[in-house]
Amino acid sequence: RLLFARRAADLFPDDPMALRQLAWAYWLKDEKNEALKIYRRLGEKYPDSLREAMRVQPAIKEALDAAVSAGSSPS
Repeated sequence: RLLFARRAADLFPDDPMALRQLAWAYWLKDEKNEALKIYRRLGEKYPDSLREAMRVQPAIKEALDAAVSAGSSPS
């Protein structure tokens, strides 16, 4: 899954769905920091897409909120 998501993001770097899939693939591999970096980038470029991701997967919002509260900024 991660291999295909990386490839899609490489081919379509400005596609919010490709970024969401890549972030989700990292999330599922328990690479949360890498996923959060991508979700942050997604939020900067495509806030509606990030809102949708957080709506369907509340754990993403919780993790982003926790990172902000802790003062960490995955980049």
